[in-house]
Amino acid sequence: MVSRKRFYDDLHVSAEGDTTAADLGFLLLAMKLMTWRPPSSEGDAPVVNQTARTATYRAAKQFGFELETAGVISLRVLQGMILVALYEIGHAIYPAAFMSVAASIRYAHGLGIQPGGMQRLKLPLTWVEEEERKRVWWSAFLLDRLSGMACPGCPAAIDEPRPEDPLPTDDALWDEGATKVPFSPLLKNPVSMEFGRFALLIQAFVLLSKVLRLTSSRDEQSHLLKDEAQQLERTVKALLYFGQMECKWRNGVPSCELHSISHISLITMYTSSKIPVEMPDNFVEPLADVLNSSNYEHMVTAARRGRDEISPFLIQILYQTSVQLLKRERPKNGGDWGETRVEKLKGALMWLDKRWQLAGVFRQALEAQQIALSRET
Repeated sequence: MVSRKRFYDDLHVSAEGDTTAADLGFLLLAMKLMTWRPPSSEGDAPVVNQTARTATYRAAKQFGFELETAGVISLRVLQGMILVALYEIGHAIYPAAFMSVAASIRYAHGLGIQPGGMQRLKLPLTWVEEEERKRVWWSAFLLDRLSGMACPGCPAAIDEPRPEDPLPTDDALWDEGATKVPFSPLLKNPVSMEFGRFALLIQAFVLLSKVLRLTSSRDEQSHLLKDEAQQLERTVKALLYFGQMECKWRNGVPSCELHSISHISLITMYTSSKIPVEMPDNFVEPLADVLNSSNYEHMVTAARRGRDEISPFLIQILYQTSVQLLKRERPKNGGDWGETRVEKLKGALMWLDKRWQLAGVFRQALEAQQIALSRET
């Protein structure tokens, strides 16, 4: 979302002057906010009741409000607003997260950076600058759909993307600020190895958006949705398969974000009373095994060591998978959950709570459901 090249250029200009521009200062404060993580006790577990509403958080919220009321129109302000909104989602600060996401989207519309919008910023001088605006808009779209999962049935703040909307270019070339303009795919283009990982993640979120639209449909005749739902199921699975092939082609680590969002789409589809598509018998248990595999284990280990590359998307899929496993693995006669897959996924949430407090909220919700199920036996 933030061009490394343009960001360091702005920092260089700021260092040569006497003061830092207010919009850049706000972005720097938002970046500092994103580095906060819950403190840990001596037992390496998160400290209970440690709030994410820190002094830095309150300062960032106040700074952003003052820039808005002062009439500052800047992409840097919007980038800072999006980071603050992501912080609130990751630490389960609601309803502030809903309001921040909505404000970011309205501000983006004010800048006119949406596809086909009338831009109120200066014309971009380079493709890197134009690409940055595109990525900021798509980041706002992702946050809108991500926050929507916490409020099923709530209307989206951004309309469904159009097939002609352009997707981001190759991530590495953009980050390097390459002089040659790279390939920029459209949303309607079939996925290929030319797609960057951010573009693939957007594809996954667009499919999730379609699933959420189906689940909130007011059409009482669910059989009318069956064909669309089945086609959507096949498309999500095809994107998952492509993600696996893309990983092998790049000889890299699988995209946990793409894997997580795609499976969230499938779980949402299978568990909705509105969508007549049944969950396959062999769906949940293998998914839980994958989440406990080495590909995801390194993410949990990174969280345990206090590193920053953990996505809230991973937390969401761990929780939703655990919910589906609860009744399948419920111990008989009120027995111990012991070595069940649910307990292993709960352990992962405990370590992820060291980075995002949303994980702790989900872990407590799972424990409450376990207690309720144990009392039923």
